[in-house]
Amino acid sequence: MSLFAKLGIPDQFVLLLITFGFILLLAPYFSGFDFGIFKIPEFSPQTKARLRILGPVFFLLFLGLNIPLISEGNLSNSCLESPSKTKMEVTVNEPPSNVRNEPNGNILCEVKQVTTIDTFGKCSPNSDWYYTDICSGTMGLIHSTQIKEFQ
Repeated sequence: MSLFAKLGIPDQFVLLLITFGFILLLAPYFSGFDFGIFKIPEFSPQTKARLRILGPVFFLLFLGLNIPLISEGNLSNSCLESPSKTKMEVTVNEPPSNVRNEPNGNILCEVKQVTTIDTFGKCSPNSDWYYTDICSGTMGLIHSTQIKEFQ
């Protein structure tokens, strides 16, 4: 999610800003040219010198503010919530199952057989990862495809 998106600025306006920055970037080099739909006016040497500095600055600023700060893929690999105090028993039904330090992260331990474990809620609301303390009491994460809740 880019800073523009975080501020709620519409994509169309962001595109307009980037286009404006691009025009400022090229303006000192195409001074006096007529492109049909728009004409770049003739600039004095002093104005051209300023535009050679400000054009790239504005273009890179507008472009940079549109670069995602947190990609959606990385967001799904982040835990937004802490383990809950309420535990729920589940069965590991697809051994061997890895318990990791973070979603798709380093393996803390491996559950090698069908067994019952305690889970302590999801890593984040839309996550498929559950907290568990099966690794010698160390809190880790197990994927939902590896477990089954008791009915």
